[in-house]
Amino acid sequence: MSEHWSNPYSARYVRPGQLDYCFSDSTQAELFWQRWHSAIGGGQIVGPHGTGKSTLLHWLCRELQARNHPVCLAPAANWRHALHDLRRRASGNGNGPSGILLADGFETLSAWERWRLCRVCRGRGFWLVVTTHRTFRLPVLWRTSVDAPLAQRIAEQLANQPTGLDQPDWSNLLTQHQGNMREVLFDLYDQIEQSRSWPASGHTTDPDAAIIAANPLSKSLPLP
Repeated sequence: MSEHWSNPYSARYVRPGQLDYCFSDSTQAELFWQRWHSAIGGGQIVGPHGTGKSTLLHWLCRELQARNHPVCLAPAANWRHALHDLRRRASGNGNGPSGILLADGFETLSAWERWRLCRVCRGRGFWLVVTTHRTFRLPVLWRTSVDAPLAQRIAEQLANQPTGLDQPDWSNLLTQHQGNMREVLFDLYDQIEQSRSWPASGHTTDPDAAIIAANPLSKSLPLP
């Protein structure tokens, strides 16, 4: 394995926005867009930790931008700044929503903040799409989850060359990490790091390995 080979499950490769969202199959992607076009005012993307909510939101942002929709993606806590930015770019052509706010982490807001955000968006004619771990009074656009075949596809999408690992038992890994694909990828990262031969000094050529070794909390970066 090359000295300069980089671990494909490093944090810089798996954070939201780096990966395309993986639907189970093409029919699921079609179903998502059917729900999108039938939605009125937006909706919510619901799922447990590490199942792709943020990744789906970033993918949706790119798709909407490609369709020339005024759109802004931000953490839910920054919704006021995001709306200010969206107002400057909002359209008034009458073809669809004048603007679309994508807010990541809706459940982190207080009940008052959630109510206020929804009210402001309705008042300005903006669509609001949020990610959340629990269901709120918004239309459900999608529920995220990861099964064994999908976990394998995601891992193979990241690893474009042999990793030196045996074929994982994806069902077992997902059970071990309670369906959290982020933790599965960090598990694979650790397995690769343990299997690699480092210089006697113990220093690593992979900056992510040094970061995680020095600060285990760095593993908690948001991910698909």
